[in-house]
Amino acid sequence: MNPVNITRWRDAAVLVSLSIGLAAQRIRFESYESEKTGLLLLLGAVMVAASLAASRSIWRHPILLAVGGLLLWGLVSTIFALTPALSFWGASYRAQGWLALLAGFILMWSASQLSDSARAQIPPLLCLIAIPMCLLAWVSRLGLDPALPQLDRPVSLAGNVNFLDDWLVMILILIAPLLVAPRRLRWLGLATAVLVLATLLMTEGRAALLSLSAAAIFALLVWSAIHRRRGLLMAVVSCLMIGSILYAVGGSIGVRLFTLDDPARTAMWKDGLSLIGQMTIPFTDAHQTPDSSAALRPLLGYGLDNLEQTHPRLIESPYYFSSWIDRFHNQMLDAILSLGWPGLLLHLGIYLAALLTGLRALGLLSTRRAGMGLFISLVLGCLIGLGLAAFVQVELAPIGAGLGGFVGLLGWLTWKAFTAQGVGEGLRPSPMEKSPNIIILVTLLALIIQQWIANQFGFTQTLSQTLWWVALGLLIRETGSGIFPVNQAQMNNDKGGLAIIPGLFLIHSLGTFPLGLQYAGLPSLLGVALVTVALGGWTLGMDKRGWMVLLICGLTVTLLRSISAGLLGQGTGISLVLGAGLLAMSGLLMVVVAVLWLVRKLPENNDFPLSLSRWRWLLLTVCLLIGVLLYVVPYTGAALHRIGDTLAADGKTAAALYSLDLALLYTPVDSRVYLSRAHVYLSTNTPSGLEAARQELNRLFQDAPFMANTRNVYDLRPVLRE
Repeated sequence: MNPVNITRWRDAAVLVSLSIGLAAQRIRFESYESEKTGLLLLLGAVMVAASLAASRSIWRHPILLAVGGLLLWGLVSTIFALTPALSFWGASYRAQGWLALLAGFILMWSASQLSDSARAQIPPLLCLIAIPMCLLAWVSRLGLDPALPQLDRPVSLAGNVNFLDDWLVMILILIAPLLVAPRRLRWLGLATAVLVLATLLMTEGRAALLSLSAAAIFALLVWSAIHRRRGLLMAVVSCLMIGSILYAVGGSIGVRLFTLDDPARTAMWKDGLSLIGQMTIPFTDAHQTPDSSAALRPLLGYGLDNLEQTHPRLIESPYYFSSWIDRFHNQMLDAILSLGWPGLLLHLGIYLAALLTGLRALGLLSTRRAGMGLFISLVLGCLIGLGLAAFVQVELAPIGAGLGGFVGLLGWLTWKAFTAQGVGEGLRPSPMEKSPNIIILVTLLALIIQQWIANQFGFTQTLSQTLWWVALGLLIRETGSGIFPVNQAQMNNDKGGLAIIPGLFLIHSLGTFPLGLQYAGLPSLLGVALVTVALGGWTLGMDKRGWMVLLICGLTVTLLRSISAGLLGQGTGISLVLGAGLLAMSGLLMVVVAVLWLVRKLPENNDFPLSLSRWRWLLLTVCLLIGVLLYVVPYTGAALHRIGDTLAADGKTAAALYSLDLALLYTPVDSRVYLSRAHVYLSTNTPSGLEAARQELNRLFQDAPFMANTRNVYDLRPVLRE
């Protein structure tokens, strides 16, 4: 094999990872995040084996050091977590444990070494990913498919409207380089942008649109600063004033998009601050043993994905009985509670490292005076925002600090726009000769700002974090070894393989499921898949072979689902495991075909060549086996869990318990499987059922004693009490 070819595998894995947001298997229990994390781990296995040769500048890059520090501290926190296994694997319904953090680090590391050709394919690919999301949301909103619920704020494939909004905003920012692309790609970018904006207005995502506005203002101020265009600066100020007036008018007439009142988030921020104030008070586990690490909780946190075990202290919350409060809709609060105060500092370090390196590459931080001015502006903005917010309402303090820092940054950029002596001092040759690079850098920095604002009001998930890690990797690529010129010819070449990628993932979401778990809106999904692939094929070009691959994959998935339905219908042990395992093969098939297709299409990458020696073949094989297991095994367990719940709802108690018992073999720590079994036993309304339910909880408490503090178990205590 050509010694350079292995790097194509890494580039292909990075590009395919962008499409995991389209993966949605309703057969899985809470599948909208756990499956995406599993797919990311599977692709990460390919990246590890193909990303061993990095330049020294990348290893020393501040962004990579900050993320690496967060990864290491997350491992330390995992060791001392309330439930270490849960912190490592992640909760079944979120899958945001240390493994997800590791997958993000690998993705960022691999994206930092992308070839120019692979990087140029990201914007058009993101267009083809956003289109089906938006179309499905509109189908639901307009009631065009009776099988889909007609919602005011449809969730599409993302599983949650807030995740969908944040994801679409990130895509909208990252497709900005298409503004300087050839005509056909430019029209694709503009059409996608219009569709995304219309969807965001329809879903009325306040935090998403606020973060998008902040990113746009930041980008315009940066542009005016590096090019010293004071007219543009005055236009930005005028738009801000007009926008403020329109926002006030919209809020006064009750339009949700312009209404700041949000009692849910305010209550959760209050709960988060309350928990931080009680971190040194030990929890008592199921065995009445106090937390031995309570004194270290401010330093170590409770562990990733462990916050559900803190519910007893939130019993006064108005949302205690209606939701699982495992995130507090603010990244700073979540970071402190999960990883302690050092975790917060490391999160802040990632944003600061990204901002500083980007501004330095643009020539805006070439002097000590500029750096000192930025530091003072950020600190003053944070302190003033913190004070004003706390004066109004104490639970708004974290939000005030975050938004205040951003306002301080805008003030500093305004000062730079008026005092800049030249254009892009840090770039050689001049910025005008490398304008695509300026656009890419400003775009990446705008996304950093957008995520900072969005995460003041939400929480991170695999769906949007995939784009976040890729953006950080590209920023390292742009600022680690000098700025790489974009070959304009590559913006129009080698795109024939792109249209097939979203098509494959949409095929993965097609099909019928056994036991009555039909996908609601199957005709709509099929129609959207065809429209997306046809549009991508027409815009970017796709040969007959691509259509043939999609057809073969569709037929194969249909066959796998049919065989799976027959096996699951038998209800025996081996048939249940094989049936659930075959469902996982659908996602595995899509990823393998997508990666191999792009490997065939991508040109050779000579930036970081790797020879495929015998030991690297061995490493690649081992990594792939681990990746397959990390995806297929949890997938099978989650499918068996969902099947067991469905059987229980149909009154098939014995079959349900059997399926749930098998699910335990595939889930390292999943309190909900134990709870499902306990509920099945309780539904019998017999003394033996009550005793069996107690035994199920005792089995759970042997592995994870602090699960006794979760809301589900806490609510069961009166029923199970002697």
